[in-house]
Amino acid sequence: MKTSIPVLVVSLFVSHAASACKEGSITNNPKDCNTYIVCLHEKEKVVSCPAGLQFNKEKSICDWPANANCGGESDGESGENGITTTPKPTGPPPPHGPSPRFAPYFDVMLKGGMNLSQIYEKTGQKDFTLAFVLGSSGGCDPKWGAERDLNDSEIIDGIRAVQEKGGQMIVALGGAVGPYLEHSCKSVDSLAEAYLKILDTVKTTHLDIDVEAPINMEMVNKALAKVQKERPTTSVSYTLMVQAEDFGLNPQLGLRMIESAKEQGVHVDIVNPMTMEFGGPSPDYGDQVIGAAKSVIKQMKIVWPDKSDGEIRRMLGVTPMIGKNFNTKVFETKHGRRLVEWANNNHIGFLSFWSVGRDNGGCPGGGISPSCSSTSQSDYEFTKTFQAFIE
Repeated sequence: MKTSIPVLVVSLFVSHAASACKEGSITNNPKDCNTYIVCLHEKEKVVSCPAGLQFNKEKSICDWPANANCGGESDGESGENGITTTPKPTGPPPPHGPSPRFAPYFDVMLKGGMNLSQIYEKTGQKDFTLAFVLGSSGGCDPKWGAERDLNDSEIIDGIRAVQEKGGQMIVALGGAVGPYLEHSCKSVDSLAEAYLKILDTVKTTHLDIDVEAPINMEMVNKALAKVQKERPTTSVSYTLMVQAEDFGLNPQLGLRMIESAKEQGVHVDIVNPMTMEFGGPSPDYGDQVIGAAKSVIKQMKIVWPDKSDGEIRRMLGVTPMIGKNFNTKVFETKHGRRLVEWANNNHIGFLSFWSVGRDNGGCPGGGISPSCSSTSQSDYEFTKTFQAFIE
C-alpha cells in the first residue's frame, strides 16, 4: 500500500436523487479512475486513491493503472470516454493490498457486548483489530484469549458476516496478558506456521504484534519475514508501548522491536504507538497523545533514514485508550476530534483505539470498565469521530 509519492486524500459529498446508498458499500467512480465511492451514514463520499494509483473495480482496491484497466493511461488528462486518469508510476507494484486506515480494537473475549455485525449495523464500521490471539495450554497452538479455538463459531461467524460486507480484519497477538504465542512457540518455523494458521483461519492478510512483555524479538521477526516471503501480501504492524510524550517508544520493548524488524528483513507496514498510560509536559492529554506520536516519528526516521518524511508518516499509527485510562487521565471525544484532524493534516497511515466495546456513555465518571468509557459520550461517538479519518 506504500508509494514514494506523498498521499493527499480528498473527499466530498456526492448528491444523488436516488435513494440512500447501501451502508458500507464501495464502488468505482464512473467519472474518475483516481477515486472511488464509499457509502457512510447513508451518504456517498468520494475518496481518492493514493497518488499514482487507480481504483480496480474488480478487486475493489486501489491498484496500478495497468491493473485497474480504467480508461487507459495518460498524463493526468482525460482519457477514454472523458474519464480522468493518472500516469503509471515507475518502480515495483505495491507489495501489499490496501490495509485498513481505521480499525478499532474489538475484544473477542468480552462477554455481553455487541457483536461485530451489530456494531456494523449501528456504525457502518467494517474494519476491526481483533484482540487477542495468544498461546494456549497446548503450547504453540494459537487461540483467542488462550482459550477458544480460532474457528470457534461464536467468534468466527461474526467475523465472516462483516467480511462478507467487505470488512478487513487485523489479528492482534500479544497484549497485556499471556501466554504470548511468541513465548509458546520455540522456533522460527513453528511460530511462522502458527502465524499462517491464523491468517488462513481468519481469512485475512493482516497481523499485528502487540508487545507489552519481553519476547525473543529475533525469532519473532524472522518468523514474520518468513511468512511475508511465503505470502507477500501479508501486512505486519507493531503496536508498541510509549515511554513518554517527549521520548516516544519504550527503548527496549518498542524501539528495539522495530530495529530488529528492519535487521531481519520484515516489511513493516505500520508502527503503532499505544498512546495510553504515559505522561508528558503538555498540560492537555490530547496534546500529549499527539506529542507522543511526533516523538515516534523522530525515532522512526532514525531507524529508516532513507525514507522521506511522507513515507515515515504513512507508516505511523496512533492508538489511544478512549475514556479513562489506568493512570487516571481521560481521553475525551474532543481529544479524538483533534487527533483525527492532526492525522488527516499529516497523512499518517493508521488510527485505532481501545476499544469499540467501551465506546459508549454507560458509566460516565465511573471506574475503568471493559464495557464503557467512563466519560460522557453518545454511543459509538469515538467510532463515528474516527471514521472521519477515512472520509
